[in-house]
Amino acid sequence: MIRIACAADADRLKWIWSECFGDGEPYIDFFFRNAFVPASTIVSEEDGQVCAMLFLLESSVCFQGQENRAAYLYAAATLPQYRSRGIMGAMIRFAADFCRRTGFHSIVLVPAEESLFVYYGRFGFKTAFYEAYESFRASEHTGPAAAMLPADIPEMERMRREVLRQCGGLMWHGREFCYAVHEHLFTGGEILFTRAGYVLYHRDGDLCCVDEWIARPDREEELCSALEHSARAAEYRIVRPPRAGDDETAVRARGMILPLTDDHDFTAGPADKPYIGLTLG
Repeated sequence: MIRIACAADADRLKWIWSECFGDGEPYIDFFFRNAFVPASTIVSEEDGQVCAMLFLLESSVCFQGQENRAAYLYAAATLPQYRSRGIMGAMIRFAADFCRRTGFHSIVLVPAEESLFVYYGRFGFKTAFYEAYESFRASEHTGPAAAMLPADIPEMERMRREVLRQCGGLMWHGREFCYAVHEHLFTGGEILFTRAGYVLYHRDGDLCCVDEWIARPDREEELCSALEHSARAAEYRIVRPPRAGDDETAVRARGMILPLTDDHDFTAGPADKPYIGLTLG
């Protein structure tokens, strides 16, 4: 039986999360304290016990200048002994019907591995979001650095919207954006915030891995220099929104979309590369 979750399911869902993803109790508790909404969580029961789950987080997508409400499908999992029975497929179809009824225009997800692009494609999901990758060594950016400021999460959200309204992509709002940023910090990430933009990054020895790079137009160099001053790494690997003129080998498919209505074309044009960027986990 597939149904909407209730608050009493939380302990069972935490156990499924641990069994399927291997995350520790502190991380799991962090999610359930800050982002678990039973009314937008779908579960499946077999033998009188919840055996599978998926979470739908509030978001929106901007395509070709038009923004519509979207559900971000997250942490879909089935206990090993219940797999290969079609349970998750039935849950995805249930989720699509639920989202249509509750006013969503689409469902968005990020496949955890390459093979899952094919799996989700069976249910009508289409590749629709991309990320660009680049790297540089220390001291490649010697120009003026944007001044580093205390992190301002509402202003970061506004910056992100400003950039994504131009290139398109997945938008987080309010509570969900705040959760995504705090999840980044909870997992050991750091924030560089400036008036030129912001950077979410992790350090691994002499390597700085940028998880999200949001730069205001024509201020990328200032942000690069500020990052060098902040992270003090030898090498930087950046994930950022695609730009016109990017080498195709530097752009990778990252997310998929399931359109739920006929009132908007979510198909990206040949020059469009909507960005997904800030995700969870």
